Amino acid sequence: HTMNALVVCLLSLLASVSVAINTCNIPGVGDGVCITTSDCNNRGGEYRSGYCPYDPSGVLCCARIPCGSNGVCQDSGSCSGSVRTGLCPGPSGFACCESGSGPSPSGWRPLNMDTLINGYVSEFGGQPNNIDDFKKLVNAAQADTAITDIRWLAYMLATAKHEVANTWQPIEEYGKGAGHEYGNPVTVTDPESGQEYTNVYYGRGYGQLT
Repeated sequence: HTMNALVVCLLSLLASVSVAINTCNIPGVGDGVCITTSDCNNRGGEYRSGYCPYDPSGVLCCARIPCGSNGVCQDSGSCSGSVRTGLCPGPSGFACCESGSGPSPSGWRPLNMDTLINGYVSEFGGQPNNIDDFKKLVNAAQADTAITDIRWLAYMLATAKHEVANTWQPIEEYGKGAGHEYGNPVTVTDPESGQEYTNVYYGRGYGQLT
């Protein structure tokens, strides 16, 4: 897989195992559901384009849908108030949150890990090497409230998969720069002590930073 193809494959895989792929999140606005603009208008919500890429034309992300007693439709898992079902469009996990509603902490739905692993096997021909480390990365991403778009996660995982040679661990570069211009020894002098240090730069970590 080229890098671009890898991102597309992982994005498709992640989207397919989301618990509720017809929900969405608009950064700075909140949780929403992918419905037609007319339906969104009828429900009093706000819609934005670009957050329902797998749905038909005319279906956009509709958020801030009012419901119940001063409530708003959102991911029930992030509701700090009272959850009432049957008042909002979409899956059962997208419900009316009354008194204490707030935006989803993640911005994209939790992933079914078993289904994700099965999809990974189907796409790449085997389980992730060091599968526990792969799961740790995915779970860490799910807990990171700054990751509000599943496309970001796809790019992050694609980068890690490519850069650490499918190990899913923050490894040191194989060969430590050998054969590359940056792998030539570099001597620097400490401006305070005058002592010289010779180092070879090579990639480290999930992004193989030198």
